[in-house]
Amino acid sequence: MSAYKQENLIGQLSIFDIPVIEKPKNITKVVEKITETKVLSTNIHEISQDQQNVINKYKSNVYLNLIIHYGGGGVGIELRDNENFETIYVNRQGKEEFKWSKQLAVMDMDKVILDNTTIATKSNVGELAKAGDFVKAYYGKRIIEGPIVREYGLGNSILNINFEMDGISCQTAIGRHAVIEILKEAI
Repeated sequence: MSAYKQENLIGQLSIFDIPVIEKPKNITKVVEKITETKVLSTNIHEISQDQQNVINKYKSNVYLNLIIHYGGGGVGIELRDNENFETIYVNRQGKEEFKWSKQLAVMDMDKVILDNTTIATKSNVGELAKAGDFVKAYYGKRIIEGPIVREYGLGNSILNINFEMDGISCQTAIGRHAVIEILKEAI
């Protein structure tokens, strides 16, 4: 007698009770299905005339940093004041929908229309400034205007500037990088 006793339970199957099914042969059937497709506008970066009018309004802004045409059709106008950013969203109809107080990322399907590199080189404007020039410059978060009265420091990197604040004559020292624009050059 065998050491293993085979007991069958009700509903139990052994692998030998399952019939073997042959692998089906590959039957390929070619179905020709013709579908009509419409090609929508493939140029997603078309700017409407209304959007162009808003872009023209900001194009000459001294704080303009970027103009982005978003993949969805809107336009983002990014302004930069020192380290502060503001992005104005313009919808397809040319309406300024909202302002966002931060720098927005440019995605793959977006297109940069204008990258104002003059913002990046504004620090070079300070390199051109000299004593006697009437300049516009940052003083903290304020913008001041006045003549440069003296240059000093390592490499003449510091400028003394006279200006008026709240009707009071003031004088301060600023770094060359704070100069935004030379309004009038010295003779």
